[in-house]
Amino acid sequence: MKSKKPVIVSLVVLGFTATLLVFPLLAGPPTTPTNIDVSQLSNNESEETIAVNPTNPNNIVIVTNIVVPAAGMFAAVSFDGGSTWATRIIGNNDNLGAACCDPSLSFDEFGNLFLTYLFNVGNTVPVALSTDGGSNFNIIANIAKPATSKTQTSDERRGLFHATIGPQSAGNRIMQKFHWISHRLLEMPNFRLVSI
Repeated sequence: MKSKKPVIVSLVVLGFTATLLVFPLLAGPPTTPTNIDVSQLSNNESEETIAVNPTNPNNIVIVTNIVVPAAGMFAAVSFDGGSTWATRIIGNNDNLGAACCDPSLSFDEFGNLFLTYLFNVGNTVPVALSTDGGSNFNIIANIAKPATSKTQTSDERRGLFHATIGPQSAGNRIMQKFHWISHRLLEMPNFRLVSI
């Protein structure tokens, strides 16, 4: 007499395969995620920058321009992949000065977060660092206008240049990308410029 085990095993495998094929059909088409207004501010935000921590992908940071107050930028930090957000206004004459606009964020491979932006008034561009996933920033450098540049009038561009400081893997080296309005090369302590 033959064993019934091969028939039972075949039926179990067939049932499992049918289940895998039918359940996706029952689930329906994929849905588009709901947009979330993280700031809940009544005015618009613009020129946003978003960074995801490579050492903790659930750590997401957003910084944007805001309409009011005159100085400041909106900042939001999530440590749970965007389910909840801690929000605040930064650069409103706090330790980051009187921020105007043009924020740029970049995490390095160690989870350090760099922020650049423009001041409301002045000829320097601040570079701020956060070592706690974007919860706090401190200015580590103010990049001054090159001495050889002409003096700008109030109706000219406020910004000297826009720098995105952060690693981009290329083998074992880290490339720093800089976009210069002044087309001047700058060397910053602790950063090695690999390509422009």
